[in-house]
Amino acid sequence: GVQYFLEPSGLVGISYYKLKLKDMQQAGFTVAPESVGFSATDYPGYTFISTQNGSGTYETDGLTFEYNQQLNFLPGALKGLSLYGSVTRVIADNVRIGVPNKAANWGARYRYGRFNIQVNGTWQAASRLCALSDTETTANTGIRWLDAREIWGLSAGYKLTRRFELMLSGRNVFNAPSIQYSNVPGRIYLYDVYGSLWSFGVRGSF
Repeated sequence: GVQYFLEPSGLVGISYYKLKLKDMQQAGFTVAPESVGFSATDYPGYTFISTQNGSGTYETDGLTFEYNQQLNFLPGALKGLSLYGSVTRVIADNVRIGVPNKAANWGARYRYGRFNIQVNGTWQAASRLCALSDTETTANTGIRWLDAREIWGLSAGYKLTRRFELMLSGRNVFNAPSIQYSNVPGRIYLYDVYGSLWSFGVRGSF
C-alpha cells in the first residue's frame, strides 16, 4: 500500500492485496445424507447442505482507498472536526457466499470542550446467500441474494468529570431493512425490519 500524509494531521492512501488459497473451504453445497453421518431415511424430504474443500487454488484481489483527516487548520470551534472514509473493491475468481464485491464506510467526528459527537455510515453491495449448487430454477428460492444495504450510526458524549461521561449511541438510526431477493433485484424473498438500536447512560473509566 501507499499512503500520503496530510499536514498537520491526516492521510490518504491506497492498498492492494492478493489472496491465494488452496483447498479453500466453501459453504452451500448440497450433499448426500450419508456423507454427513445420516442415512437417507433419517430425514426424508430434507436437503442436506454442508461445506466442502474446493479443489485447486482460489484467488481474491482487493483494492482499498482511504482518507482520514483532522481539520484542525479550520478557524475557531471548527478545529474539532475530522472526516474519514474508505472504499473497498473485492474481485474474486468465482462466487463467494456472503462476500460483497464492493463496500464503503464514512464518518465525521466533532469535539468541542467536554462535548463530542460522531456520525458514521456503512454500505455493502449485494452478496449471494444460497448454496452454490442452487440455480435460478431451484424450487421456492432460486438464487438468493442479500440486497445492498446502507446503515447509519450516531454517537455522542458529554464529559461530566474526569472519570464519568454521559453517552448516547444509535445503530441503524434510519431503520434500514434487510432484504433478500430471488434471482433479480425487486423479486423480494424476505424483508426484515429489525428497528434502530439506541442506548443512553453514564460511562465510567477507572
